Amino acid sequence: MNTPSEEEFMALSMSAVADTVRLRGPKVCVLPVDGTRRWYQLEHGQQHGDYLQAALHQSIRIFTMLFSHGIETVIAPIFGEDLLDRGERYIAQAIDGMALVANDAEVLALYKEHNVRVHFYGDYKRRLSSTTQGTAVTGLFDELMIRTSSNLEHKLFYGIFGSDAVEAVARSAITWYKTHRKPPTRREVIEGYYGEYIERADIYIGFGRFTVFDVPMLCSGKTSLYYTAAPTYYMNETVLRRILYDHIYLRHFRPKPDYSTMSDDQLNLLRNRYHAQRDRVFGVGCVHDGIWFAQA
Repeated sequence: MNTPSEEEFMALSMSAVADTVRLRGPKVCVLPVDGTRRWYQLEHGQQHGDYLQAALHQSIRIFTMLFSHGIETVIAPIFGEDLLDRGERYIAQAIDGMALVANDAEVLALYKEHNVRVHFYGDYKRRLSSTTQGTAVTGLFDELMIRTSSNLEHKLFYGIFGSDAVEAVARSAITWYKTHRKPPTRREVIEGYYGEYIERADIYIGFGRFTVFDVPMLCSGKTSLYYTAAPTYYMNETVLRRILYDHIYLRHFRPKPDYSTMSDDQLNLLRNRYHAQRDRVFGVGCVHDGIWFAQA
């Protein structure tokens, strides 16, 4: 199979890209939703109406884009442990936002149209059980998981308080051992935590600082890490296709070079490239107005 240029890949129809992704990957995409309030402030201003609806609309747009490009499984951490440090008012609003992904008409239409099976993972039941509002939301999650359980084409996993799975996995392993008199396999551990088995993540698309979070046990040395310079809700088809092209054609599927067979000219070119960039570090940044930016 000939490798298209990036320009040729960008010009393909969406169905052609989706066919390629289904054939060659990626299958599992991690997309932490990050920088949302910053996006809202910049694009809508403080006086604009409903932040939660605006954010939900963007999430639906991005999930639709991922599924339409052939990605089978999306893992989306949406609320982390830092939520608990932001005060009661913020927590109450966040819980309202959690409810929307389970009962809003537009997002329910997404699950139906794209045949999406939905799961929720993380420590959300324990964290939210202290309030009536939180308990009601976890009930909505349970209902949605049952309602979408027969959907087979795509899977969407929402992460809520999913930063540390150690205690949850330990409790699950103890229960498993008591029942089966043997330790659980990796597959069984994953199923117990996420609700069903997920293969290791193929791509991780973060924003800003180069960190990996809220996706326990799924990232490996074969996970391609990408970080956008702008918040998640600025992500568009151009960004996604550049990521897909890099992952499919550049990262993992070319034969590794045999340095012992390289010519002197090839080795000198490689040496000069490394020497010219020896002081560059990916992940180093700068701060403007209190906000960290990656340096080009």
